Amino acid sequence: MAMNICQRVIRLEETVERISEALDGFIENANHNAIVSNKKHRTDSGRF
Repeated sequence: MAMNICQRVIRLEETVERISEALDGFIENANHNAIVSNKKHRTDSGRF
């Protein structure tokens, strides 16, 4: 029983790690898109 709990904890830690990595990727992508969007808006408005 204790081993089963340990295995579940390990699987949970691995799942959390994968989710964390995926969220980091989404955040990096959102930041990149925001930078590109801001540059485009500045260019379109003639201020850049």
